[in-house]
Amino acid sequence: MIPIKITMTRTGLGFTAKEWRAVLKPGWERVGVFWHRYILRKHFTAAGAQEYGYQPRTAKYVARKLRKKGHSRPLVWSGATETQALRWREIGSTSKGARVVLRGLPAHVWMSQHATGRASRPNMPLELMTVSERDAQACARILDGFIQGEANKPGRTRSITGGHRRAG
Repeated sequence: MIPIKITMTRTGLGFTAKEWRAVLKPGWERVGVFWHRYILRKHFTAAGAQEYGYQPRTAKYVARKLRKKGHSRPLVWSGATETQALRWREIGSTSKGARVVLRGLPAHVWMSQHATGRASRPNMPLELMTVSERDAQACARILDGFIQGEANKPGRTRSITGGHRRAG
């Protein structure tokens, strides 16, 4: 038996599971970067509060924020949460999804309703992580575009060693 090395060049779909995972992982990373760069910013706007359906704040709280800080932007009191959320991030991805970790957020973001003794306290982590249908579609377009670009790359080569030639 004489081994023959064949190099096939192909484009389009027909990925093996290993190749598919290798395509999806950087695709999901791009989705994570897109979410952090463009979608997370909307969470700190009035339009974002409407789109994501934040728990309404009390009139007393809104009036106090307007009087002391001069604004009524959602999820923002002094601006520390917004600054840290938009600055520090860690993006991890697998072939199944992306994970964006926001580092350095103030402690009050993570305080539970029970820790403060106020049952009406909004769930800020949930509000920060909420994704609307429109955002999900935008992320899907990013992932789909990346997959299409990878699938249509010219010159994807794959070496396969196998087969034999009989003498005689």
